Amino acid sequence: MKFWLAVVSGALLAGCATQAYRAVEQECSATVFADYPVQKVQQIETRQRMVQISTGMRSCFASRDGNQMRTLCTDITRPELLTYQEMREVDQNETVRNMASLHVQPICVYSVTAMPSAKQLNCWCL
Repeated sequence: MKFWLAVVSGALLAGCATQAYRAVEQECSATVFADYPVQKVQQIETRQRMVQISTGMRSCFASRDGNQMRTLCTDITRPELLTYQEMREVDQNETVRNMASLHVQPICVYSVTAMPSAKQLNCWCL
């Protein structure tokens, strides 16, 4: 039983690597694109990015170099989220097309004719 299961699944998988399978796969993709064409629309998206905002305070470090004093100061900042809006072009059908292409897959099966050496590969979009 396991042997026949291995033979049948091997035959099904072997069908997926052929030119016939790829041709039907392209046909299935074309069907999905025909049903759900690219439909670009402009949308305003709200986004956020992190920016450093000055707190108004400074951090200073003093060092002595001989009889001279050097002072180095840097501003103290804090991170803050900046919200902004951006115009984007979005394909409204992309999600639907991706979901449909998951369900519309080609299936290929070898059919054995009267002569055991003659096999025929049949493929369909499901």
